Formats: sequence, structure tokens, C-alpha cells
Amino acid sequence: MDRFLEQSQTQSKPDKPNTLALETHVTEFFVWFKTYFVEYLQCQHEVKATVLLPLLSLSASTKQQILGVYQDIAQMLTQIQQLERALCLNRTLHATLNMEEATLHPAMSAAFTEHAFQSHIMPRVFRSIRSKRVVVPWIVERSKMWGGVAEQRTIQGMLPFSAKFLYRKIWRPYFMSNVAVAMKNLDEFVSSTDSNSHASNSSLYSERNGEMCSIM
Repeated sequence: MDRFLEQSQTQSKPDKPNTLALETHVTEFFVWFKTYFVEYLQCQHEVKATVLLPLLSLSASTKQQILGVYQDIAQMLTQIQQLERALCLNRTLHATLNMEEATLHPAMSAAFTEHAFQSHIMPRVFRSIRSKRVVVPWIVERSKMWGGVAEQRTIQGMLPFSAKFLYRKIWRPYFMSNVAVAMKNLDEFVSSTDSNSHASNSSLYSERNGEMCSIM
């Protein structure tokens, strides 16, 4: 998503063949954004506010500051849905993630051992998730990026028996067909656009230097 947003911001004069494709993918992005990403982010903030923050040894002012950031993001999400082309989400999300990384991670490390977190906190996190067919597969699938297949199996192993069955039969197929496929399409489009842009720049450089260019 970050790469798509960056591409949308920097590509001020897209080539004509790419203009229609870019418009199509912008539309596709916002359908995905409103249908799935907003729900995922709201669920993440709700879980942190109701499950994690009360258990962490942070000052009341720090907790209130974090909750205030969540409220600001909620307002931003509403504004983005109303003004779809206001692509200012990237910077906001990075600022929030940096703040969480600097604040929540040390507090969680001080409050829980890894075993205690996996045994007692993660089950509460999974139970508190409302839109399980979107959020649970998102967590499980992304855990492979964090720590490889072993981490993914560990996270999946934390699910209750009934949830494991639903994950395999319903939640993951729904996620892969509706959420992940849109993310994959956008990423492939941005990658191809980046390649075309690089080829165009190489061609221009060669022509300026009186060289024969083999890149079409």
C-alpha cells in the first residue's frame, strides 16, 4: 500500500497508456481501503485500547496520548473516504507506527514474557476481534513476513480449535479472494509502473548521450 501511495503522489505526469490503468487501480485501491483496510485498522485500535493498554505500565498521559492518536486517525479515515484522492494516509500511518514502536513495544516487553503473551494475551486478542474473516487471516499471513514460516505456525497455533477450522475453511479463503488479491494486484501494477519508469529514464539518458537504446 505504501508503494502504491508513493507512486500516486510522485507520478504527476503519467504516460498516456498508463493513465487509464492508474485511474482503474486508484478506484480499486479505495474500494479495498473502504471495505477492508478501515475495518482492519479500527479493529486493531479497538483491541489495543481495550485489551493491551490496560495491562501495560504506562502513565495515564501516555495512554491518553495514544488513544488521542487513534481518534485522530479515525477522523482521518473518515476524511479520506469522503475525499478519496487526498492521499495523505502514508505519512500519518508511518508516524503512528513509529510512535507505537517506540512506546508500546518496550512496555509490552516489560509487562509480559513471550510465553505469557502467547498463552494469556493473544487468546484475548483473538476473542476481541470482531471481523475475524478479515483481521485474523491478516495477522496470520503477515506473521510470515515478521518471523518466517515458524512464526506463522506459532501464531496459527494460538487459535482455538474451532477458530482453526474456521480459519482454514472460511476466513483464509475469504481473505485471499477479497483482501490479499487486491493488495497483490496493486503491488504488481506499481512494480510494473516502476519498471516502465526506469526503462523510460534509461532510454532518455541514452538518447541524450547519442547512444543507441535497445530498451523499447
